[in-house]
Amino acid sequence: NSRRITPALIRQWQTQAQLMCQIPELRGNDSQILVACGVSTPEALASKSPEDLLAKVLPFVDSGEGKRIVRNGRRPDLAAVTDWIQWAANARPFRAA
Repeated sequence: NSRRITPALIRQWQTQAQLMCQIPELRGNDSQILVACGVSTPEALASKSPEDLLAKVLPFVDSGEGKRIVRNGRRPDLAAVTDWIQWAANARPFRAA
């Protein structure tokens, strides 16, 4: 009975968790940033260019929501988003338990 927890928020959490399960090395914060930027599958991530992805990620991490996700961690840079894209190329298939 929480107004803050909506069906859309639960779907967002599920998408974040699925990305983390499929993409080796991807951290929780990375997954949150990607989903917030509209990247919801390993295939979508693998098809991005690092420069284009960084152009979407930086405005988000500078927003209030993005700052809450990053907290005191490292702000994603070109090297980080390049890693995300390379890791997505090695994604595991998602199989439900």
